[in-house]
Amino acid sequence: MDIFRIGFAGLLFSSVLMSCGEEPQSDVEEQPQSATYKDILARNIERTITLPDGAYAMDEYARIYFLASNGVVHALYITFEEPQFKVGKSVWVDDENAFPLILDGGCSVVSVVYKIETGSFISVCCNGVA
Repeated sequence: MDIFRIGFAGLLFSSVLMSCGEEPQSDVEEQPQSATYKDILARNIERTITLPDGAYAMDEYARIYFLASNGVVHALYITFEEPQFKVGKSVWVDDENAFPLILDGGCSVVSVVYKIETGSFISVCCNGVA
């Protein structure tokens, strides 16, 4: 009888462990194994943003991101390439001084401000025209 109990307990325990190893189903987009927090954050922003009227398609922009210490993401989407910014790609800059400052350009430059805590866009707009 004791062997039966031990065997049953072992079987029950192993089935619990096996079910814990299963990944929960989710509607969240699957990310590559090498994706960082910032990569996932950029993909989420790009997936949920509504670009302003007159803007280009998302893949026509080089997308530059900067994470401020207050939990706000500043992004600049540009339709022209720079050596470190390629159209169709997203890149994070770690230093505020490396984040481009562009004051004109119409919808060839889109400025984005996103608050991580609320998952909401504070601002999404085409730049002015000089």
